[in-house]
This record gives sequence, C-alpha cells and structure tokens, in this order.
Amino acid sequence: MKPSSQFPFQTSNKSRIFVGQVHPACLAIHMGHARCLFHMSSVPSVVFSLAKEKDIRLVPTDSETLYKMDNKSRHFLLECTVPTGLPLQQVDLRRTKRIVLLDHIVDPHNIGAIFRTAAEFSIDLLLIPKKRSGGITQTVCTVSTGAVFVQPFSYVQGSIQLLKWLGKEGFTIVGTAMSGHNMRSYAFDERTVLVLGNEGKGISDSVLKYCHHTVSIPTTNKVDSLNVSVAAGIFMYGMSASRD
Repeated sequence: MKPSSQFPFQTSNKSRIFVGQVHPACLAIHMGHARCLFHMSSVPSVVFSLAKEKDIRLVPTDSETLYKMDNKSRHFLLECTVPTGLPLQQVDLRRTKRIVLLDHIVDPHNIGAIFRTAAEFSIDLLLIPKKRSGGITQTVCTVSTGAVFVQPFSYVQGSIQLLKWLGKEGFTIVGTAMSGHNMRSYAFDERTVLVLGNEGKGISDSVLKYCHHTVSIPTTNKVDSLNVSVAAGIFMYGMSASRD
C-alpha cells in the first residue's frame, strides 16, 4: 500500500552545499551526494581516501580559497548535491511506522537539529510542507551533522490533505501543544504521525483539528516554552521508547 501521487515532493531551490566536517563529509560520500573535494594537504586522510575510492573529483587548493568559499577556516570543503527528498509515491507504508510532520518550521537551526535527532531515534520519515517551511540549506546540513544525507524525508503539497489521508491509512495523528496530555502517561501507538508546530505560533488551527490527540511535556514553567527542536527530541524519544 503506497501513498497517492496527489502529494508531490519539491526539490530544493539551491543545487549544492559545502561540507567541511569529517563525519558529514563521509556520510555525503557514502550516500552518493559528493561531487568534488577541494582540499589542502592537511585534509583528514579518512575523507581523502574515501573520496578517492569513490572517484570523487579532487581539487588541491589553499586556505585562502577555502575561506572565500565558506567564510571559515577549513582543511577541506566537499561540494555536494542538495538532498531533494523521496517522492511519497516511493514510500512503502507497510514499513513506515514513525512519521514526524514539521508544520511550517522555518528556522534552519531547528530543522537541522530535528533531522539529527530523527536520524538518531530511527524516525522512518520526516514530512516538510513545501510552502511556508524551511528546506535543506547549508546551515541545515551543518547543524544536522550530515543527517540530511541519511534521514528519509519528503516535501509535501498540503498538510491537511496529507493528515486526513494518513489517518484513513491507520496512523494516529498526535499534535504537540502545551494543553495536551502529559507525555509521561501517554503511550504512542506503533503507527504514529507526530506534528511539530511553528516556532512562534505552534501548530496551526487548521492542522490541529485533524490531530487525534495532543501531548505536552511536563515542565516547571520557569520559562515560556521549550525550543521546538529541544521539544522534538523529547517527543521523538517518547515515540522510540513506546515502540521498543
């Protein structure tokens, strides 16, 4: 059973990003996103050897050139294609249990951190609305420490139609809201879509009404609320713990 073609994906507006950290660079090379390695003689051997093994173009350069490319002091920069996500038509729902929908989250630092956490807790799929949401950028890639190259995700046309459809397919739609059920006493279903809201406004009302339940994180209320990427990590851990 596979998703309908009425929920298309969208490619990023920018075609390339640069990676200057060892672990993300190795992930990009392994996943086939690397195109060219600009390097000094001091490039880490693991990156250089892997790039050479995979027939990545090698371009010797100097520190000044690398700095102009990235505005940071680097020993190397790996030019990579931007991950464009999976078309939902290629997602097999029989093997997809844990989904996280980013409801108009725009801060690239939050998106990058959510990618990193999702990969760590084996979230099956991230869903990113193609309108009024952030995509994969240089900053997202850096903050994610390369998780954008390995974490499955899809760009989607419309959140409401998608949630209605996923609900009919047997998923429990769980929104995150301060007025929701205490997460400590909430057991996530095996097939769950977790909805994370915008940094300032939270989940939009039009999306919230299609959530079967809402959950919250018990806090001391000494501050207004948790950052969305911090809260996402706690909720995703809860999803993972319920499944295990």
